[in-house]
Amino acid sequence: QVFPGPAAGGSVFATERATVGRDGPLSYAIPVQEGELSAVQFLLAETFQDAAGARIFDVEVEGQLVIDDIDLFATNGQTPFSITPEFVFDPAASGAADTLDIDLTLVADNASIRGLIVSRVIVDPPQAEISLTLPADPAGDLTATISFSEAGRGMTADEITLTGPDG
Repeated sequence: QVFPGPAAGGSVFATERATVGRDGPLSYAIPVQEGELSAVQFLLAETFQDAAGARIFDVEVEGQLVIDDIDLFATNGQTPFSITPEFVFDPAASGAADTLDIDLTLVADNASIRGLIVSRVIVDPPQAEISLTLPADPAGDLTATISFSEAGRGMTADEITLTGPDG
């Protein structure tokens, strides 16, 4: 998704980091809390090129292509903007669990970025609703074992004791 950026005079857009003179990608290794998921917002602005097709680059996060062949001028002219890919990243899935790796690779001219915002993504724990049907007149205690899993992580409720209306 493309969103308007802060006013053109905003300090984050006053400087850039680019691939000028680099043989490889412009890379970031952002420290993150191990075990946490992250979302990334890219702050971008074209302040040099004045035609579509003059600057094009790709963006990868954790080795996954998230922005393909972005042309800053074609996207928003020379007005600052931000892009937030519809992805959540788990550094542990592709390398160091405490580092979020971001690479900008030039296609035409130089890759250029004004800023990054890395946010922690909070995932609500799974919710379970359990319904049991008991006999009309249970004789004594009933025991049930309840288990469920979410995203491959097994979670188990050990033992639950159910009693009839008399306690």
